Amino acid sequence: MYSRLYQVYWRIRGGEEAARIIGYKRELEQSQWLSPEALQELQLVKLQRLLAHAYEHVPFYRQRFAVAGLHPRDIETLTDLRRIPILTKRDVQTHLNDLVATNCNRTQLRRNATGGSTGVTTVFYQDAESQAYHIASKLRYQKWYGFELGDKRAFLWGAARDVPSMSLRARLGLKLKRERWLNSYGVSVESMKNFAQEMRAWNPSFLVGYSSSLYLFARFLRRHGLDGIHPRAIESSAEKLYDFQRELIEEVFGCQVLDAYGSREFGGLAAECKQHRGLHILADVHYVELIKNGQPVAGGDFGDIIVTDLHNYAMPLIRYQIGDLGRPQPGTCPCGRGFPLIAEIVGRSNAIVTTPSGRYVHGSFFSHLFYGLEEVQKFRVHQKSLTEVDVLIKSDDGLPPEKLEAIRREMQDHLGGKVVLTFKFVDTIPPLPSGKLGYLVSDVPVDFASGHSWLDEKEHSE
Repeated sequence: MYSRLYQVYWRIRGGEEAARIIGYKRELEQSQWLSPEALQELQLVKLQRLLAHAYEHVPFYRQRFAVAGLHPRDIETLTDLRRIPILTKRDVQTHLNDLVATNCNRTQLRRNATGGSTGVTTVFYQDAESQAYHIASKLRYQKWYGFELGDKRAFLWGAARDVPSMSLRARLGLKLKRERWLNSYGVSVESMKNFAQEMRAWNPSFLVGYSSSLYLFARFLRRHGLDGIHPRAIESSAEKLYDFQRELIEEVFGCQVLDAYGSREFGGLAAECKQHRGLHILADVHYVELIKNGQPVAGGDFGDIIVTDLHNYAMPLIRYQIGDLGRPQPGTCPCGRGFPLIAEIVGRSNAIVTTPSGRYVHGSFFSHLFYGLEEVQKFRVHQKSLTEVDVLIKSDDGLPPEKLEAIRREMQDHLGGKVVLTFKFVDTIPPLPSGKLGYLVSDVPVDFASGHSWLDEKEHSE
């Protein structure tokens, strides 16, 4: 049941937008029970509509279809979609203006950008309609583990643009939304102690966070014998959730951990239900392919995750290579939903930097420093030792000194004065052995599996 305060907040947020989101949520709660065959029929209808629009109103796709010798009417089946070339992040960076539909009002579009989890920051645009679908889709899968609007939620999160400020207005918004946040960019013993005390008193129904941050917090609670934080469920997102992390988190908090996978471009793409038989691809909102050598992967192999947003007409992303790899799970889930399943996703595990003082700085902190910087094509942060960090930047036009200094200052503030930062402008950043670009490489990793870290040593010395 929604809290009265949250209903007030929801109305303040915008009656028309709120009504649209709730309407789409009801729609998606129905379509999730379609059979796999019916879901594919729905996808094809949405795809054909999107392709016709892109051909008519998006210059980039008009040219792409012409070069490929295609017309939207040639796409008669989902298999036919593979005739359209894959859209890369570089394509989006190079042809941003031509990817925006000519029949939309650009002043009403919402500019967004990836955090650069693969080392490449990509700007894109969304309309209110697609964002409403993304929000509705997320609310739909969060309901799978019991969440309803107005339930208390605590976040261990790190994206600066997501973490609320501490202004009076932001604090009021948190109160109305019934949320509490711990910024996981630079957690410490003291910040986790304070957050634990707050959570024990506040008793949230749900906990949401990066898997590494949830794991660190769970270890901290167990080590200090702190109990009394028992949410109904926990959502892990933004990076790979390992089995040993899930086991400890569930043991400490006494509830299930549900894994979710998404991106800045598309919102939620896949999520677990309580059956834990794999992540459900949210196929009524996105069309997802797992491709290797141009063909769908077979057996238990990994393939590139290729996504088409079925609802972003302002800037269609058709067959977009997101930069992660996925392994399909055969069959459907016993829960009865007709969604296809992903057994495992790799490539989204964000590393952690350990500072000389024992603080953990979450890897995505560095990617968000480069958020929206069009001058930067690629970057990589390399922690060579506890006190040495190199920052490699590929920039064709150079980075203005004031922007570089702002990045240096914020990075130094988070890492501490003992860390020597070296910025290097390079012509190329080679991929890692995995084939991924890798925005962060640390030679001083946190050894999660052994249960030992610099945080342990700091606590022992105190």
